[in-house]
Amino acid sequence: MNAEWMFDARKIPDLVMNYLRRIAVRAIEEKHYSPELIADLFGIDRTSIYDWLRKYRQQGEEALDTRKAPGAPWIITPEIVAWLKETIVNSIPADHGYDTSLWTLKIRVDLLKERFGLWAVGFGCRC
Repeated sequence: MNAEWMFDARKIPDLVMNYLRRIAVRAIEEKHYSPELIADLFGIDRTSIYDWLRKYRQQGEEALDTRKAPGAPWIITPEIVAWLKETIVNSIPADHGYDTSLWTLKIRVDLLKERFGLWAVGFGCRC
């Protein structure tokens, strides 16, 4: 077998990983196998095994399911998207007091700050 995920646990599909976590925890909790043995058998770092055990003991079996990283909340609302489209399609920067007819990132960021109070975090400019 040359499945790539067989050599890198980060590439194991979520459904398979959820199942493996449950098998590992049950082997330790019910069969009293050592976490080190399970880590060695599964090819998983033992600190991960201990993390799974801790989560299971604190929150139950559902804590073993893969979760998506929360990330930052969206700040661009449908209202903002509609306003941006309307503004960029139906006007030019000169209509908003800028001395140019080209839409630049800085101009769009300035308008978003002015209209919606948004700040340019991660836009790749010093705005």
